[in-house]
Amino acid sequence: MPARRWAFNSTVNPMGVKFKAMMSSDIGHWDVTDMNEVVEEAHELVEDGLITEEDFRDYTFVNAATLYAGMNPDFFKGTVCEAAVAKLMQNGSQHARQAVSV
Repeated sequence: MPARRWAFNSTVNPMGVKFKAMMSSDIGHWDVTDMNEVVEEAHELVEDGLITEEDFRDYTFVNAATLYAGMNPDFFKGTVCEAAVAKLMQNGSQHARQAVSV
């Protein structure tokens, strides 16, 4: 997991870029006995000082939300995260503008 930090390290990536990495896991797989542990383990990147809280939010929410909602504004309609994604996209945040303009 520590290798994921490089996606967010603008000091070593070409042209100072932060890649829009997204969290994925086998959270629904039969051998994951506690879904909470998947996110806890991912958060260790922050706890170990490898990425920031903002990077973690991007990794676990913003990058995926702006990708899918940027292509299809109704993608999250009817889901538990519909309001959060709508707020993100409506706020005109830097992340939302980048995703929509790409």
